[in-house]
Amino acid sequence: MLAAVLVLSGCGPITGPGEDDRLEAARRRWAAEGQHDYSYEVRSDCFCGLAGRWIEVTVLGDRVAAGQYLDTDTPVEHNVLGALPTIPDLFARIADAVSAHPVLLQVEYDPRDGHPTRINVDVSYSIADEEYLLQDRNLRGLLTASGTTPPR
Repeated sequence: MLAAVLVLSGCGPITGPGEDDRLEAARRRWAAEGQHDYSYEVRSDCFCGLAGRWIEVTVLGDRVAAGQYLDTDTPVEHNVLGALPTIPDLFARIADAVSAHPVLLQVEYDPRDGHPTRINVDVSYSIADEEYLLQDRNLRGLLTASGTTPPR
């Protein structure tokens, strides 16, 4: 019996799913929501241009349509809009991080709809300034062309 436990312990986690399993389950919950038009607020803490600022992101038809800096109540510059993530973009960042096998990967998902609410990544302890923390809050579905709000 001890030999079986030792053999199984080398096959991966016995106590729960890995991050890739959590990611796929969260993606399925998000897809089931059918959200393609929404707004949410995002903040990136990193060594990058938009660091430390909460930005309201408006997504229409799965594409970033607008951004608004919450600290100054001014629109995000047009040339910066492409850097703002949609929720599927956040899932892609998590998948990239999982594939890179970072020394630190902490992800929190909304228990209701599965969207990531916190992504903390440190690729390597020996590399400076490559770590980042993405947080989001206040996800809201927007009115569709038919004038209804998608179910949440």
